[in-house]
Formats: sequence, C-alpha cells, structure tokens
Amino acid sequence: KHSFLAALESSKSVSRDEGWLPLHLVVKSENDGKLLGCSPLYMKGHSMGEYVFDQGRAQAFQRAGGSYYPKLQSAVPFTPVTGSRLLVRGGLDEDDRKIVSSALARGLIACCHQYNVSSAHVTFCRGEEMATFQQLIASFAQVSHGNSNAKVAAVSRKIVVVCEDSTATEGVAAN
Repeated sequence: KHSFLAALESSKSVSRDEGWLPLHLVVKSENDGKLLGCSPLYMKGHSMGEYVFDQGRAQAFQRAGGSYYPKLQSAVPFTPVTGSRLLVRGGLDEDDRKIVSSALARGLIACCHQYNVSSAHVTFCRGEEMATFQQLIASFAQVSHGNSNAKVAAVSRKIVVVCEDSTATEGVAAN
C-alpha cells in the first residue's frame, strides 16, 4: 500500500525542493522492532497539491504578522481520495489497534511542537479515524468546530482534520 508514496519520493515529486518534505510517523514494537503502524506526514512550504484551498488562511496569517508555513500535512500527495491516514498493521486485536492509532495521532501533535509549525492538517481521512482525533480534541482546553456539514474538527491552534466528504471546506481553530 505504500508503493504510491514510495514512487512519489523516488521520483522526487515529493521532496524538500518541491515543498513536500517527508516526515512519516512510525510506531514500532518495543519487543522486536516490528512496524506496527505509520502515518504519511509531510512538512509543507506551500498548499499546492492538497486539494484543500487554504491560501486565504495563509494570507490572513501573513497580514496578522504570522507565518502559516511551514505546516504539517498528513495526506496522500496530489490525491483527493478518502483513505486511512492512521495505518495500522493487520493482525492486531482491536485494543492494540486503538493503542497504535492513538500513538500515531499523539505523534502528530508532538511533531507540531517539535517543529514549531503553525498547524497540522489531516485531509481526506476516513470517518472512523475521526474518533481517534476526537479523543485528542477532548484533551485540549480550547476547541472550535468548523462547518458541521463538512465533518470537520479543529484542535487548539495546531490540528485541522478534514474527513471523508469535506472537499470544499475545513475547520479553523482559534489562535
């Protein structure tokens, strides 16, 4: 399932020079180092190739004296297709799947702080993954919700999640 992402990287379609620096999240077993889960993640220097039109937000950040870029983007580049963004190894029981998914989602927040980015965006994820992000949302004091018709949620000032059929709008969290 990762062959498309690998092809984008080997062809240099996604690279630092193209504004898509790969920073994929991984969760490995402490016992044997086996890969348990991963999430496609990129540091972005622009909003091209995302199919989410947030250039207005970038301009507003700039007018307010801030910098919208770099930002983190969990997505399949150049592909506005709904799919999993929290990829968990098959064969794990339901409890372990939840633990790995939660670790990946928490890793996204950790990366926001580690790289001091304006925000992290999870676009075109599956609806069932939203529960994992909703748990994170509940853990923050400041929560704002976007257009409820678009199935969007935002966490603090760092996370924006766009799920399933929300192709035209996205949530904006208060700074």
